[in-house]
Parts: sequence; structure tokens; C-alpha cells
Amino acid sequence: MDTNVALRRFALGAALATVVASSFAYTGAVTTGAFVAFVLVAVAGSGLVAALIGQPQQVGGLIAGLAGAISWSVAVNALSGETSGPVARSSAVCGVTAACAVYSARRLWIPPFLASVALGICGAMYYGAAGEVRYVALITSLLALATTAALDAARHRRRVRKPRLIAVLVGLVVAAAFVLASVGAEQVLSRVTRGDRATVSALVQPESIRPPWAQRPPVSTAKPPVSTVKPPVSTVKPPVSTVKPPTSSVKPSTTVRRATTVPPPNPQTKPRKKPLDLALIITLLFLALLLLAISLRLWLGKHRLHRWKRRLQRLPPAESAAASWSWMVFELNRLGWALSANPSIDRTAHDMVRLGWPEAVRIPAAQVAERGAVAAFGADQVSVPSATESWLLAAVAVDAARSSAKRWPRTRAVLRLLRT
Repeated sequence: MDTNVALRRFALGAALATVVASSFAYTGAVTTGAFVAFVLVAVAGSGLVAALIGQPQQVGGLIAGLAGAISWSVAVNALSGETSGPVARSSAVCGVTAACAVYSARRLWIPPFLASVALGICGAMYYGAAGEVRYVALITSLLALATTAALDAARHRRRVRKPRLIAVLVGLVVAAAFVLASVGAEQVLSRVTRGDRATVSALVQPESIRPPWAQRPPVSTAKPPVSTVKPPVSTVKPPVSTVKPPTSSVKPSTTVRRATTVPPPNPQTKPRKKPLDLALIITLLFLALLLLAISLRLWLGKHRLHRWKRRLQRLPPAESAAASWSWMVFELNRLGWALSANPSIDRTAHDMVRLGWPEAVRIPAAQVAERGAVAAFGADQVSVPSATESWLLAAVAVDAARSSAKRWPRTRAVLRLLRT
């Protein structure tokens, strides 16, 4: 295996281990069951998606990882039973930072990788973790240091150089400062981390170990004061009236109407959506994000192929005519019209006849091969109009092959753009 490939794979694996280790800081913000069921799944899923989808030079892996993290946080928002609760927020922050960190490691970007890991740990402290961060920060710092060394070595390609002593010392000082800052958080928040554990939600840690900015507003339980002063008793008797009330000749009705009491509407109670509706909304949102990511990926692949073609067309006439042959062979292979292994330009027409290609593809392709042979062995005989005509013939051959291709080769050609 190539040394550069081995270094890249080691750096990517170390980056995945770093983001998974940093996610354990959220055990101070949510319970262990919620962390394993929701937060850890978000980190592992978004990290693997960002590491495996697309090429390192493309943003398809990052977009897919971010879309997966957001979709999973929306699903957690419905599954955890707490709307916009700490579990959904922790899953979203963990998934987004993991996708950014892994994508930065794929692109060999050291500062964005370290910033993403640090933001993930800071998010855990913001949402309620305090003393649990110190051991997690120590392990994460060691893994991040190993990942940084691997990324720095992979950036030098094949000429791997040993890191200088000053770079090693600076890395150790930064790691030690980060560990000391995380350990000192417990001393700063000693009043918060010590106390009785109150009984709160099953998915959230007690309020007694939360930092001040993550606590809920206190609820006043004091009773209003009761007055012990008795009101004065009046001894004056009211006057007694001797006038009789007038008697009515109308008989009262024997039917009694019952009053219907209508409860006043409570503006705080909102009708909850059914689980089927929530599942449908989550599925549609996930499919929409997936379709958007695939469309963007296809557009980027086509844009890169078009830019590569324009770059080849701007070459000198002889090189441009030879490049038209290379571009035509690449497009024909992508559509399923593959030639034999390493065919010579002189034997191209014979191979096309032997493979049974139609004349609409074979004739212009043979002409492009002939012009490519002239450009390769007689560069002085190729002019600008001749190179332009070679590109036109190559485009005619590719269009004829595309129209004559079956449905599966067309679909395979489109799917190959996702890996370009």
C-alpha cells in the first residue's frame, strides 16, 4: 500500500475516534440511555457518511453528513418525547461538529478539524456538562494530537518529513493548556457540581449539577402571609321591614333548565400531532434533503467534467487534437462502450468493428483516432481548425453512443458522477 494512502486512512480513522471520544462529554447533559440511543448514533452516522460518500475534493460528503445529522435530530425531537429538548439539541450539535471534523480530516485541513472538535466539547459544557468533561477532554486531546500529526504528514504527500521539535513542543503546550482548562472547570463550578440530585426528567441530568446558564428559572414555593387580625364585629342590628312583598298571580314554570358550562379555551394547550404524521413529515424531510444532496452532487460532477473539457480544448492544436481522443474514450467508457485493454490508435477501427459498434459511433470515432495519430506523430501538421473539427467529431461519436446506449448503461453513467 502507498505511504500516502496509509497515512490518509490512519488520519481518517483517528478523526472518527476523536469525534466519538469527544461526544462522551454529553453524558453530563443527558442520561446514559439517551446518549447511547440518540447522541452516539448521530455522531457515528454523520461521521461515517462524511467519511465514505464522495471524493475528498468534493463537498458531497459534508452535505450528506450535515443532512443526516439534521434529519436525525428532527427524528430525535419526536422520539424523545421532549419538543426541542436537550437530547435533540445535543444530537444536532454532535452530528454537525462530527461531520465538519471528519470532512476537514479528509481534506487534510488541521485548523477546521481542531475547531470542530473544540466546538463539540464546548457545546456539551453549554448544555449542562461540567465535571464529566475533564477525562473526556484528556482522551480527546491525545487523539486529536495523533490525528494532527497524521494529517501534517499526509499533507507532505510522499516526501514525509519528520516534524520539527518546535512544532511538537507547541502541540504539547496547546494540549496541556486545553486539559488544564477543562480540569479547572470543576473547580470554578464547584458550587454547581456538588449538591443533592433532584428528580427531574428521565432524559435530562438533575438541576443540581447544571451550570448557571443551563438551569431553568426557579419556581417560587413560598406561601402568601396569613393575616391574624380579626375583623371588627358590628353590634348594630339591621332594621326589620314589615311590608309584605306583592304576590304574583303568574304560576312559576315547573321545567327547570340546566345551565351548560363551557370550559374556557386554554391557549397553552396545543393539539399534538399523531405519530403517523410525525413519521411522514420526518420521512419527507429526509427524502427532500437526500434528493437535494444527490442533485447537487450530480451538478458538481457535470460541472467538473465540463471544466476539464474546456481546459483540454484550450491546449495547443496538436495537444488539443490528441486530448479529444482521450476525452472521447473516457465518455464512451462511462456509457458502456469500452475498447479492449490499451488499444493502439492505429488498431482502433479494427477493434470497433470486432466489438460490433454501429456505424454512427464507429465512423466519427475512427476519424478522431486518425487525427489523434497525426497529432501524436506529426504535431506540425495539425492546425487550429483541424483540432476544432476533432472535438466536433468526438462530440458526434459520444452523442451517437448516448442515444444508442441502453437504459442501464445510462443509469450507470449517471451514478458514476456521484463518485467522480
